[in-house]
Amino acid sequence: MRARSYEELKRHDEAIVDYKRILSIDNNYSQAHAGIGKILFEKEQYTKAELYILKASNIDPEDFEILYLAGRCELMLEKWEKAELFLKQAEKMNPDFAPIYYYTGMARASRGDIYGAAASFNTYLKKEPNNIVARYNRGFAMLKIGYLNWALEDFDFVLKNNPDHYEALGKKGICLAKMGNPEGCGLIREAAKRGSDYASSRMEEFCS
Repeated sequence: MRARSYEELKRHDEAIVDYKRILSIDNNYSQAHAGIGKILFEKEQYTKAELYILKASNIDPEDFEILYLAGRCELMLEKWEKAELFLKQAEKMNPDFAPIYYYTGMARASRGDIYGAAASFNTYLKKEPNNIVARYNRGFAMLKIGYLNWALEDFDFVLKNNPDHYEALGKKGICLAKMGNPEGCGLIREAAKRGSDYASSRMEEFCS
C-alpha cells in the first residue's frame, strides 16, 4: 500500500524501492511486478517495462489491469499481434471499457488489418463519439477500404473541431477526388502546402 501511495504521489523512485522489497520477499507477487512495469511505462522505458509487465501477466493471467497494460506496452514496442492478443483477453473481462477498442484499432491498423481496425474504431466511437483522433483514424481506415461517404463524415467532423488538421484536409480531398469532385484536388494541394506528406505523395495521382 505504501508503494501504491508513492506511485500516486509520483514519487516513483520510492515506489520502486518498496516494490523491489516486496519481490525480494515474494517474487511471485504480481502486483509488485506490475507496479514497477507501470512506472517504467509512464517513463516511456517500454522495453524495461515489458519485462515486468509480462512477468506479472504470467503470474496472474486473469487480472484485467495487467492485461490492458501489457497490450498498451506491446503496442508501444510495435509488437502489434501480441498487443492485440492481450487487449482481446482484457476485452473479455471488461467489454464496456472503451479504450480497449481504441488501442485494438491502432494495433490492427498498424499490422495492416484495415477492416478489423475500422470495426474496432466503430465500437470505440459508439462509446466515445467525440474523440477526434479516433474519428480521424476511422476515417482513414474507411478511405483505405473504399467507404468514401463514411470517411468524409469522419474527416468533416475532425475539421469542424480542428480546422488546422491538414492531414484530415488532405484525406478529405482524396475522398472527393475519388468521388469525381474537382474540389478534391484543391484540398489536396492546400494540405500539401501546409505540410502533409501524405497529400504531397498523392498529388500526382489526383491533380495531374
